[in-house]
Amino acid sequence: MSTYAKKYNMVIIVPIYEKEQAGFLYNTAAVIDADGTYLGKYRKNHITHTSGFWEKFFFKPGNLGYPFFKRSMQRSAFIFAMIDTSLMALEY
Repeated sequence: MSTYAKKYNMVIIVPIYEKEQAGFLYNTAAVIDADGTYLGKYRKNHITHTSGFWEKFFFKPGNLGYPFFKRSMQRSAFIFAMIDTSLMALEY
């Protein structure tokens, strides 16, 4: 992904399932800058558990907070979740 970010001069957010250790899976997004540099990751904090969404059986809630990433173009932060189940993120 770093190669493509650099080739096309674009920031890429890559969704991954991150295994920290046995039994600890996170719904994670890696952030790659337009120059191909890995900036860091965000682990989804609010795991959806409603009819048809059973993420809590697979993923642990994120433990990295809401990081900001200083990109070559600007600073940014993001969250990804269903808005109706993660209103607590609006407090940050």
